[in-house]
Amino acid sequence: VEVNRVDMKKLSITDQVKIASETAIYITMCGGGAMTATFLPKGATVILYYESTGGHYNNKPTGKPARLDWDFFNNAAYIRSHWLPSETMDNEEDLNALMKLVEHELDIISQEKY
Repeated sequence: VEVNRVDMKKLSITDQVKIASETAIYITMCGGGAMTATFLPKGATVILYYESTGGHYNNKPTGKPARLDWDFFNNAAYIRSHWLPSETMDNEEDLNALMKLVEHELDIISQEKY
């Protein structure tokens, strides 16, 4: 298993697409930066962090979740999507949950045959 941390905004679109197309598990914040995940290969996993109270409607805060791209990623049948709240992403419990999710996804990916 190889883990890479990449600052996509510093890369060209071509390099971003190349990295995404070779990635098995992609972890990102939802929003514009998450759109690189559209280039993930079939069977890959995207884990999206969202703000649980950052939603807006008509440019006014709603206090509801900001799950940008929710409809797209939940209907992209070629990848598996998981959503996690960003506010608690550094808590030990949430980090353990992330690790278990990644381990589970690696297990699924290792068993897939194309």
